[in-house]
Amino acid sequence: LNFVSALLFFPNFLSYFNPMAGSRDKAHWYFADTNLDWGQDLFAAVRFVRQREPDRPLYVAHWGSVPPRLAGMPEYEIPPVDARQIPPEIVLSDSAVGPQPGLYVVSICLVKGCPGTVVDFNNKPQYSLANTYSYLQYFEHFEPIATVGSSLWCYDITPDQAYRVRSKLKNIRAQNANNVVQL
Repeated sequence: LNFVSALLFFPNFLSYFNPMAGSRDKAHWYFADTNLDWGQDLFAAVRFVRQREPDRPLYVAHWGSVPPRLAGMPEYEIPPVDARQIPPEIVLSDSAVGPQPGLYVVSICLVKGCPGTVVDFNNKPQYSLANTYSYLQYFEHFEPIATVGSSLWCYDITPDQAYRVRSKLKNIRAQNANNVVQL
């Protein structure tokens, strides 16, 4: 039985998850980081992105060690950080914090809070995080439109969705700033 289930997981052997432990679609609830993602799904993500509308803004936050550019990923931006992570004394513009409208390819590991470094299109580190969950937490407000392989979630965020979530995050940020105790 285990041999058959492993064969059915082809070509995603790296992130194989024993069905006796639960659904492979929920493996990220139990394991993350190198148990799930080594960059093996980047080439499939490139194919996915090329099938979508090419003129839409593209955002990529990838956990693995393979630079997305080397896999053929078109030019992209990194996702903006969650507004709640910016100190309250800093004034934010709508374009400074996520989410923005566009197509997103995001490592499940980063959404779930694995430590990592998010690099830009030129493979320069933009932020290195002990806990990315707080920086990319806003993805919990969206449903992925696809799972590429078993390590990447894809989101297609509309302008209305982006505005709604940014407004919610800014309101939470304002409430948190008002709850800060001055010593």
